Order: sequence, then C-alpha cells, then structure tokens
Amino acid sequence: MELDEHGRTLCPSDVDPYRSADDVLHDLARAAELLGSAAQRVIGEKSAAIERHAHALAAALAARGNLQHLHRHP
Repeated sequence: MELDEHGRTLCPSDVDPYRSADDVLHDLARAAELLGSAAQRVIGEKSAAIERHAHALAAALAARGNLQHLHRHP
C-alpha cells in the first residue's frame, strides 16, 4: 500500500532514484512470479493462464526496471 501511495518518495535521499526504481521493479517482478505460483497452489493445479499472465507481468516489470537503469546509465 505504501509503495502504491508514495512511489518515488520512498527512495532514500542518498540513493540514485533510477537505481532504486530498478531494484523495486525487479522485486515486484519476483513477487509477480511468486503470486502466480501461490495462486496455482491455492487452486491445487497448474494453470497455463495464471502462469502465462504472472510471467508476462514479471517480464514487463523487469523490462521497465532495465529501462530505468539504462536511462540513468547509458
């Protein structure tokens, strides 16, 4: 909730905001993969749709994190 409400303002002042955004986006990507796995365990079976969507979200977040990092460090 705090990340959703405050976003970039959570970045410590002594930390590069692009690096911080990259780190957070990669953490969120890992969380998306974990949520997909957890959802499949809850329903008790593999779901290609859940797996596909979780992976797509994770890939999009990681890619955006990479862009944040490249933007700061060309």
